[in-house]
Amino acid sequence: VTSSLDLVSMQRCVPRDQQTASTRLLDSGCVHGAQGALSCLAPLLASQLTSPSVSEDVVHRGNCYDVIYNESGGPKNMGQLLVRPHGPAEAGDVADCLDHVNRMAVNKVIKKDIVVTLDCSDLVWPSLWSCRSFLPVIQERLPSRELRDRTQAFAIVQRDSFWMRSVVDTLLLMTQPETIPIFAKDSAEASARLAARFSPA
Repeated sequence: VTSSLDLVSMQRCVPRDQQTASTRLLDSGCVHGAQGALSCLAPLLASQLTSPSVSEDVVHRGNCYDVIYNESGGPKNMGQLLVRPHGPAEAGDVADCLDHVNRMAVNKVIKKDIVVTLDCSDLVWPSLWSCRSFLPVIQERLPSRELRDRTQAFAIVQRDSFWMRSVVDTLLLMTQPETIPIFAKDSAEASARLAARFSPA
């Protein structure tokens, strides 16, 4: 049977950058028989058992868009849904993105009230003529009833330009949101303004 002294001697042969939490406890002189080892390890084990679980993001990456859902990332412990298009988009990419977002609500991936951020910072907008091809695609994939019921607020991050605002206004008229959208110049401003909407006056 290996004694605690033997364990300490063995541990001192291990380089510092390769030591684990347990071997560092040995090096600190905490081990004095079985009872001593248990008394030193007890706080470490307890912290592991009582540490809160961290919710993981649900991430879907398409050809030119990301959809990221965090179940507790919004204000007041609401969920946060981030839709982030990037690069030039085709009509098929728009259809895929909208279909995926609707499926998340219909299939109960989204189970609670949420705030939504549409971040268009990295989107390369097509020509006006090409953009018209998106309209039938969007018209056929309006937000589902489940998604509308869950969405408590949403923000749009966009570059400030007449062309961009005209396109966004057209989309809003088509989708007919049930909450007044928030417009922001970057994601930090969007998050702050979403949080402010649910803060007491």
